[in-house]
Amino acid sequence: MGKFADQYLISYQDDRIGFNVENTSKFSMLPLSLHYGATYDEQRVKPQNYYKNEVSRNGERSEASVFLNSSLEFAKWNFNLGGKWHQAKVKDYSDDSTRKFDAKLDWIAGLKYKIHPNIDAYTKISNTYRTPSLFESTISGQTFSYDPDFPVNPEKAENKEIGFVGNFEHLFSAQDQFKFNLNYFHNNTQDYVSQVMLYKPDPEAWYPYSFTFANYNRVLLKGLELDFLYNHPSFFVTAGGMLYEKPEICPVKSSSCNTVGDAWSLISTRIPPRKTFNFTVGKYLFDQNLTVGARVKYHSYKEKPKGWLEGTGVSGRAVINVPSETLLDIFAKYKLNSHVDVSLNLDNLTNRYAFDTGSVIAMPIPGRTIRAGFEMRF
Repeated sequence: MGKFADQYLISYQDDRIGFNVENTSKFSMLPLSLHYGATYDEQRVKPQNYYKNEVSRNGERSEASVFLNSSLEFAKWNFNLGGKWHQAKVKDYSDDSTRKFDAKLDWIAGLKYKIHPNIDAYTKISNTYRTPSLFESTISGQTFSYDPDFPVNPEKAENKEIGFVGNFEHLFSAQDQFKFNLNYFHNNTQDYVSQVMLYKPDPEAWYPYSFTFANYNRVLLKGLELDFLYNHPSFFVTAGGMLYEKPEICPVKSSSCNTVGDAWSLISTRIPPRKTFNFTVGKYLFDQNLTVGARVKYHSYKEKPKGWLEGTGVSGRAVINVPSETLLDIFAKYKLNSHVDVSLNLDNLTNRYAFDTGSVIAMPIPGRTIRAGFEMRF
């Protein structure tokens, strides 16, 4: 084995339990409904000790919350307002420490107005927090691990959205339907948590670097989204697309921003391509018992940071840039009866050598692949 190969000797057990209590109240004198409740979740990850030197995480995370959502509906418009109070705690058995995250209050507000019998205009704004996951807040012997020298804080996401939704029936025939959603979004996340390499604060540390999790100053994603569906008794068409403006990624402890992230960080794997499109067309046969169709997916070129992951264990094998790509799938599904469906899919029909847009290692997606499925409902 290589010098650091033992980081891949991992076996772990992941147990999760939780509960939620919720209720909805409606008022006869007001067009108001309230949905409220409480939740509790607990996750326990521990090594199974299949190997001599386990490097898996060994910790426990719990989170509790209470929430209240309200909806006020009138003939042409409705208003939604909601809030959620939540608090989390992590117990790390690797260093016998407890990491508590202060309670946070999320809120979301939305307004929808009917500008046409079949079209609504809407806007939404929210301010939410995400506390670090168990993976992000516990120590392990894997490549990226929590480092007490660099404590992580909850992310704060400020999201804004404005758009239109439409729903038309009997548009061209007696039984067809057309739906669409067009929106502009502006998602600004402060203290964005991602894997990164940082210099240790102690210049005399035995290893000067720490591959850990840290809070980026800010990550901004904004752009346009369009989806539509046309369903006819004999065929259907769906399409969707995302057009992103230039992202803004502001590194740890720096006010200068860029569009691709840091050379020794995995944040670039989470940034989507500037353009993504998908188009699906299908045909119904034999009284809609058989559905056959094709799907086209496209994404634009995606750039990684200059010198990305050079000097690390994946140097020379990392996906430096992801070329633009178009993939074609075909599919068929047959309904044997009300309880049983069988399906057949042929993915990547043209056998393209391509990479997933979030790839780190130069491992391509599967080539031409046949999948068969069998589904039963009771």
